[in-house]
Amino acid sequence: MPTPPSPNKPANQVVCTDEGIDRSASRRAFERVPCLTTAMAFEITPDDTVLPGCPANVQNLSKSGIGLRSRRMYNVGTQVVILISTKGSQTRPYFGIIRQCRYAGKALYAVGVEFTPPIETESVTRWMIQNCPCS
Repeated sequence: MPTPPSPNKPANQVVCTDEGIDRSASRRAFERVPCLTTAMAFEITPDDTVLPGCPANVQNLSKSGIGLRSRRMYNVGTQVVILISTKGSQTRPYFGIIRQCRYAGKALYAVGVEFTPPIETESVTRWMIQNCPCS
């Protein structure tokens, strides 16, 4: 089995610039790791209302974000909270912002989420207490 890459090593060493290809840097801060589990994605509106969730499949995970497949399309810049199911029936919340959403075929969208600090407004905190079975 190959040695896994360092968690602080860029995912790939190729960046395209106006001068050509720069192999010394990457736009990715951290390596993506394949991850197959289920999640629920909830949009947070600008007035901090949490909208009903949509099931999603986690495709990959890194220290800075998560890749999902979802039947729902999201607008880039949308705030979300992702509840990820882990082993032992635990659920973990991750707050983020949609950085990419593109049609991936077969009625699914590829959604890229960059992690952000938790939103700690009264309405979001109340929603978390009522809806997040986090342990």
